[in-house]
Parts: sequence; structure tokens; C-alpha cells
Amino acid sequence: LLNPVEAQLLSTKLQHVDASLEEAMRSMTWKSHSIPAFLKRIMVLIKECSHIVHVIKTSCQSIEDNINSWSLVSLFDVQFRRTVTVPVFLEDFKGAFAGRAYELKEQANSIHSKINQVHLLLGISRGEVSWRNFISNLSQRILECLKSVTARSLQALQDLVDPVHNVNKKLPPLLE
Repeated sequence: LLNPVEAQLLSTKLQHVDASLEEAMRSMTWKSHSIPAFLKRIMVLIKECSHIVHVIKTSCQSIEDNINSWSLVSLFDVQFRRTVTVPVFLEDFKGAFAGRAYELKEQANSIHSKINQVHLLLGISRGEVSWRNFISNLSQRILECLKSVTARSLQALQDLVDPVHNVNKKLPPLLE
């Protein structure tokens, strides 16, 4: 259900649930009058944990989907079908790259918003080890995706300028 880094985020809340259950096991019997109150209290705790797990999982999945979408299109996504001069190439590339950079910035803002949503829900300090581990793990996944985007972009550039790749794809020469 949760990976170890995500599970660390819930450790305090789960310890609270465990403590409540242990207390009930020590002090309650099947004849206890406080069973309904205990069940109500424990269900609130469990529902809160369930809600947090749901938010963490949906936020992390959304973040992962955003990150994975980055690697689907190279940063160098300019489809040249004709030979162009260097100034024309640079102008086209500048526009395409600026558009792609804007898209990535918007998606990064969305990711940041989801991270803040999880943080606010958990109500823990940003300095807490579990939170730092979560952010570190997420950052590592983002870096891996950025490596993939960069590799794909460089491959796209090589496909445009390398004569061997160009012949195989039957594209016209990129630059005059």
C-alpha cells in the first residue's frame, strides 16, 4: 500500500492508533460500558489515517504521472521537415524551448502544490526526518525523470544533425 518512505509519514498517527488499541485491550472487557465511545474514537483515528493514506497516494500518483509525462516529449521537440539556415533554426528552437520550459514550470508548480497539500494534511515540521526522507525520495524520482528527458532531447538532436541517423530516417539535412 505505502512505500517505506510514505509509511514513515504516518508513523506518529499509527502509534496513536496502536496506543488506543493497547489501552482498550488492557482495560476493556466485553461487558464494558465504554465500548461504543471507544469504537467511535478509534474509528475517527482510523478514518483520519485512511484519508491521509488516500491523499498521499493520489498526490504521489499525480506527481508521478506529471513527472512521467515529461519524458514523453523531448525538450527539443521541433519537427524540422526542411533544411533551414542557422538563424531560422535558432529562432524556431528558442520558441519551442520557451514553450516547453513554460509547460514544465506550470507542472512543477502543480507538483509543489500537491506536496504542500500533503504537508498541511500531515501537520508535521518540514525539518522532521520522515518529511525530509519523503522529499528526498520524491526529488530523486524527479531527477531520474529529468535525466530521461535530457537523454531523449539529446537523442532527438543527434537524430537531426548526425548524417547516419538522418539517412536512416530519410530526413532532409537540418542546416544549410
